Amino acid sequence: MAEYVSSILEALSDFKDLEMISFTDHNHICFDLYKAFYDAKSRISLLPGIEIDVALEKGGTAKHLVVYFDAMNDLGKLQSLATKINAFLEKRNVGSGPGKQPVDIHELLDELLGYKVDFVLSPHALKQGKRGIDYDWHPLPEEEMSNEMKKFRDQFFCFWESSGKSEIARAVEFLKRMESDELISVVAFSDSKSLEDLKAYAKEPPQYFNSLPNFNGLKLVGSEISRITHSQNFVDENDLGSFIGSIEFEGQCLGLSPRLNAIIGGRGSGKSVLLDSLANSIDPSKGDLQESRRAFVSGLQIKVRTMSGFDISSGQFRFDYYNQNYVASLFSKSGDEFNTEIEKYFSDTFSKVESIDKGSIERGNSERFNQLLESFEDKLPENIVGFVDKLVVDVKDGLEMNIGERKPKAKVEDKKLESFDYRSAVEKVQAAVVKCLPPTVAEDRRVSAAIKHLEKEICDVAHDRRRQYFSGPYLQNRFVDIFLEKKASISDAQATRKQQIDLFNEAFSHETLGIRKRVSLVRTLIKVCDGFEPYYEKHVFADGERAESFKFMRELCVEHPIDFMIRTINDCVKVIPGLGQCTRDNLWDYIGSFCFSEEGYRKGSDWERLYDKLKAFELNYEERSSIRFDSGDGVYRDIKSLSPGTQTNILIEYIVHKDTSLPLLIDQPEDNVDNQTIYKDIRNWFLGLKSTRQVIVVTHDANIVINADAENVIVAKQPSPGHFVYEYGALEYGKIIDKASVILDGGKDAVKRRLMKYGE
Repeated sequence: MAEYVSSILEALSDFKDLEMISFTDHNHICFDLYKAFYDAKSRISLLPGIEIDVALEKGGTAKHLVVYFDAMNDLGKLQSLATKINAFLEKRNVGSGPGKQPVDIHELLDELLGYKVDFVLSPHALKQGKRGIDYDWHPLPEEEMSNEMKKFRDQFFCFWESSGKSEIARAVEFLKRMESDELISVVAFSDSKSLEDLKAYAKEPPQYFNSLPNFNGLKLVGSEISRITHSQNFVDENDLGSFIGSIEFEGQCLGLSPRLNAIIGGRGSGKSVLLDSLANSIDPSKGDLQESRRAFVSGLQIKVRTMSGFDISSGQFRFDYYNQNYVASLFSKSGDEFNTEIEKYFSDTFSKVESIDKGSIERGNSERFNQLLESFEDKLPENIVGFVDKLVVDVKDGLEMNIGERKPKAKVEDKKLESFDYRSAVEKVQAAVVKCLPPTVAEDRRVSAAIKHLEKEICDVAHDRRRQYFSGPYLQNRFVDIFLEKKASISDAQATRKQQIDLFNEAFSHETLGIRKRVSLVRTLIKVCDGFEPYYEKHVFADGERAESFKFMRELCVEHPIDFMIRTINDCVKVIPGLGQCTRDNLWDYIGSFCFSEEGYRKGSDWERLYDKLKAFELNYEERSSIRFDSGDGVYRDIKSLSPGTQTNILIEYIVHKDTSLPLLIDQPEDNVDNQTIYKDIRNWFLGLKSTRQVIVVTHDANIVINADAENVIVAKQPSPGHFVYEYGALEYGKIIDKASVILDGGKDAVKRRLMKYGE
């Protein structure tokens, strides 16, 4: 036996990645062979097993069924087990040779369950012809075939054995037809007796198992298909420095896996304490801990090393940290604070978004407004220029200009019409008449009426006479006087024309200055709307489950000049009765009031204050940062407007699909997410995530730890206040998976669903 074991170990000595084998003789366990192997103290683990001829139904063809037992390195348990099963099989003359017969599957299971030793079953499939468990199913109609498979799958086996890549592919295709490809692992084994064939198989294995070399490791391979890969999972030596390798926490040393590490424990056990301490020690800017929390974790003794063994200095190691509580508080912020925080938290993606030059846009809008206002204010009223042109004609004087001859002057008595005062005249007439009458006559109704009639007649006649007077030579003579007064001081005709325009403009401006200023300003505000850009956007896309599910955006929203006018008017002007506050619908009424009236302003305001505020053209410029998500309908919605549960789910989707290899620290991703989403989406996300980056997750949900198949589980306890104890190990360790089943939500059921392929 020792010589045979030596030859096997010699044949396998070159394959450093091979860590476990099994001897599965037909219908017999050779205890002496196992003992010789254990005595050899090989680095390779040996898993006890046996291949048994079984019948799935009475009188049926013998099928080959491999049984693996949880009896590694326990010679006492193994010897007892070998004695019992060998005796059982010999008594029933089990075998496939002459005079032999297969054992009934139900009888075998009853016998094995009586041993009180954990075991897993693996039938041959798609190999060895009739001895393959699926052989009898192929001729059946698909529906019957599916039912047959489900009956036996639920009853006893956890994975199928096959050989070679082609048979694996056939087996997977067959399982897909049966809708069982996600429930049953198809694994390849070499059962050759030739050492050369064994070496050839080990040199180019069709599959790799990602588990510890023990019974539970094999069981997990059978229950989690993702543990079987076509290429080897290992960390290149050059990349070891990119992974967190170990944590020394308060005198305890915890090892980490380069894949999925789950920190579990009861309430107040110190799960998040470990994660926060880890993040804070590597980079205090991560996670945005509250000051009290930061002070607490900063007081704990912690040292972190990479997988290459180097200490990780503060700020020198890159990683992502998703803190559930912080993200929830982040989305409760608003304005500039929200913009700052969201860009800080998702800085790696926002750094790819082009900046919007707010200052340049603001200056451009202001410069255009001022240029337009200046051009409107510089223009002389066209009606004044035209009016002066009509009065200026050529004359035979030194300036070659003639403004026409002076009209005959009015009579002296008619000149009194220029200064005639209706009110004064009426008062004087009334006083004179009343003065010369006795009081009883003056107070008589008929006399009073006659006096009123006289006063009216006087005003009517005076009005007619004044109109005739002013429409006569007066206006012409007045212009001539003005021209002659100025002519003496002007050297040329052009200067004369300019002075006349200036004179009229001065007179007109004096009376209409406020109106003209307001009208020019309104014209400017309306004109600046042409081609005005109220919205600017820069963005980059990021993938989720679908390509470009996420849109990271920087936006600049500029207040439209019309909205600026409405806002400013409402700040200064009282509500016009019957109109309500100024809106786009009634803006023109408020503009008219502003331009041609100086009434109706709020206390402390007047038209000049409103004019100054409008002229300042201080538009609101709102900068926004946002993350938008397309759920599949082509519409990108701002996730800030969604429910906390949806926000959590969406952001986790982004994080797990993020195109990076940085380690990820994540705190309770299942919070605010329903169980169906956790099992359907988050579980699958973590299964894929751990193949691309190191994950350290705090969780209380078994779907992440058990069903996402954590390679390393850290169990947290706080036996006394402020004293935290951590135990870690792979799921393959019985004590770890047992503790997980007690601690985790839905733990026992999740463990049972995961590992139990047959009844207790």
